Amino acid sequence: MAAHNIEFSAPTTSIEPASFPAFKAKPWFNSGHIMTTLMPLRRPKLEVPRSQTKLIAVTQDSQIKIHYSYQPAGSKDTPTLLLIHGLGGSAQAGYIRSLAGKAYALGYHVVRYNMRNCDGTEHLSPTMFHSGLTEDIDVVVKNLIKEEKLSRIFLAGFSLGGNLVAKLAGEWSSNAPKAVQGFGLISPALNLKASQVAMDERISLRGYRHYYMRSLRALIHRKKRIFPDAYDVRGLDDVHSFLEFDNRYIAPPFGFDDAYDYYDRASAKNVVADIRLPTLLIHAKDDPVTPFYDNILPQVVLNPAITTLTPNDGGHCAFIGNAPCMSEDWQDLDHYWAENRCLEFFARLNA
Repeated sequence: MAAHNIEFSAPTTSIEPASFPAFKAKPWFNSGHIMTTLMPLRRPKLEVPRSQTKLIAVTQDSQIKIHYSYQPAGSKDTPTLLLIHGLGGSAQAGYIRSLAGKAYALGYHVVRYNMRNCDGTEHLSPTMFHSGLTEDIDVVVKNLIKEEKLSRIFLAGFSLGGNLVAKLAGEWSSNAPKAVQGFGLISPALNLKASQVAMDERISLRGYRHYYMRSLRALIHRKKRIFPDAYDVRGLDDVHSFLEFDNRYIAPPFGFDDAYDYYDRASAKNVVADIRLPTLLIHAKDDPVTPFYDNILPQVVLNPAITTLTPNDGGHCAFIGNAPCMSEDWQDLDHYWAENRCLEFFARLNA
């Protein structure tokens, strides 16, 4: 698919990047790999208050599970934060629970989304998930509006989840549901082909590749036990690259010609020029997983609706700061700089 013609005719709202506190990495963490690797090891395991679960039908034969935590004294006008995890994660991921806990402490209703097959839901869908499946999130947002009567909704996505949120924002463009107020993207994989090449071909990323591929192969084996006629596992244990895996298990069931067609059509880079609601995009220049210059493209930086924060370091979805940031009208709740910037951004939109 050709790059979108970059035109911005609709009214947009932006916030000056320089008005946010700069990222200062924790000492000895000024390496993308170190930051990314240590992030889950240092993150405390937080419990999100008042958490309940709900199943939502996204297609005739597929359901996804959400976890929701509503403020006891809240109302339909209470701001709601919908969180979308990345590859290999779920609503239980540390970074999701961390941002959810902070948002809840600040008075938000919090909804944690699971992609298909995540968080023990393999039996709820005969299909896998894919990186551009925005239809499922669209169903969930409209369910929250119609069934829960929520009127102020923000969406935030990490990595692959960031691609999904950005792609949905671009697809909605000026026709987003009225209740949707803005978006936050942390280390989004807007260019799926670039991430696939990096993960499959860079020697420095073989540890990441091994981790994710082992998880994906295990998922296919679980799916085979539940839906024995839908999955061919012959030779599965010899699949060691994303390209092989996506060619075999993602592209065909979802109607893509092959993995390359999937990467092209599922990438948010094709529609970010159409985003019209206020959006915060955070991406470190030393991100080892979603290469910076392949993702921070002209259609991103030229869109006045998108505020971009691009520190030199921070790794992938990590951004462990030396200290919580403080200003006259803002106090970070912990050291996780990117998560706090999302909350600060949404607070400014709420003001």
